[in-house]
Amino acid sequence: MSFNSYIFFSRILKSIFSSFLVTYASALVFSLRSINLVFSLYYLLYAPLILVAVFLFVIVTSRKYLRTNVSPTNRFYKIVKGLSFETVLFAILCSVSALLLSMLNPFCHDKSVWYLLNVGRALTGIIFHYENVYFERDSHFPIIQTTKYSMFMSELKQIISRSMKKSFAYLFYIFIPLYAIEPTFSCNVYFIINLWFSIALVLYLFYSFEYIVYLTMTEQVTFPIVTIQKDGYCLLNALNTDTKIVRLLALYDLYQTTLKDADRRKEIFNLSFAGNVPQSWKIIFNFCINNIKSTTEDITNAVKYVSPKSINRRNIPNDMFIKLNDNSKKQEEENVKKKNTILKFFENVRIYNYFFAPLDKEKSLEEFEETVWCCYVLSNLAVVSLKEDQYGIVREQLGQIVSTILNLKNQLEIQINVSNKKKKKIEYLKLHTKTCAVMLALNFGTYANDIGLDDNQLISFKKIVAKLNDY
Repeated sequence: MSFNSYIFFSRILKSIFSSFLVTYASALVFSLRSINLVFSLYYLLYAPLILVAVFLFVIVTSRKYLRTNVSPTNRFYKIVKGLSFETVLFAILCSVSALLLSMLNPFCHDKSVWYLLNVGRALTGIIFHYENVYFERDSHFPIIQTTKYSMFMSELKQIISRSMKKSFAYLFYIFIPLYAIEPTFSCNVYFIINLWFSIALVLYLFYSFEYIVYLTMTEQVTFPIVTIQKDGYCLLNALNTDTKIVRLLALYDLYQTTLKDADRRKEIFNLSFAGNVPQSWKIIFNFCINNIKSTTEDITNAVKYVSPKSINRRNIPNDMFIKLNDNSKKQEEENVKKKNTILKFFENVRIYNYFFAPLDKEKSLEEFEETVWCCYVLSNLAVVSLKEDQYGIVREQLGQIVSTILNLKNQLEIQINVSNKKKKKIEYLKLHTKTCAVMLALNFGTYANDIGLDDNQLISFKKIVAKLNDY
């Protein structure tokens, strides 16, 4: 098993164990039908069933730490996303998990409404999953990492509050199909209270499991900067892995290293034995620069819809038509005109535009946080290189570092007419990018003319320096 797989699967096991303990403790605190470990068949069966429920939910939740979700290109794709095999399968798994967890409800004794309650519980798991599919909540690494117990207890009040509020909305949506199935029992007050309690219990446990998975997955790992083994794990290899959580953990570890660990920073500034090349610095520099440039490009260029009018023969290289005769050219041009006419007709239909017009590519808070770390990594290493970089390897790319961060900062400052949700993320990124720019201006302001900035960037950089001198 590779180290990336080991990190991911070991944290899944830890999440399952911790979530099972939370379920057991919650059952005892609420005086529910607890997982009683006595030699009674009735109670002994609860432990493995609850363990299965926890396992299913953790597997579904942990998938978002495995890879980055791709933003839908249009509303139609966003809608049909919920009909994919993977989405439906995970919805069924959440439904089964909700059914098993609901057995902890001590009020489920009336066999006449048992099947109705089971339908309601199953719908709770399905609605919860689809809510996460269509309304993903932004998350970021915990700012201050303490023990998982203290972090969970500090969040517990909010988890309970959120599950109580959400339970009433879920009750409304679930009651409608239940009333259609069995109007008589559904209107019973005792049944409604029982259903609400089951929903609230499932939501409380689901939110608790989610937070436990989040705490376990984001637990800091200290990677060695380099390794002499061919397939050995190290920070440089982890930065370029496809496993999302491993890449984020490596980048967070690198960010912490640039702040606190001078000994590990020396390994970054060292030259490799083969050819005296600063291999560690090159990999880190390229990763961070590419990430910042990608974010800058996404912010600058919203998805632009290419009108069919622009799709014509002039956009196609002439060498493709060398072997074609005049008749084929005319026929192709006529076909293109017909297609353009049809597309133009649909473009004028509002319903078509609503479902198929391209959506702006929107980055998650997680991706913005990744860019923030990249900015700090480059800025911190540039600053400490004044004292620690004995070979002068950072000096060669200093101009590119400053210009890349300035480009991102300038693009963020001209962002207008954005939604409140996106505005918060833009402000978050803008604050930290500005901090990095100020840090660079404080340390390299006197060398502004010598670090290779173009005229516009030099003016922007000198403005920051001038503002700092005014204080």
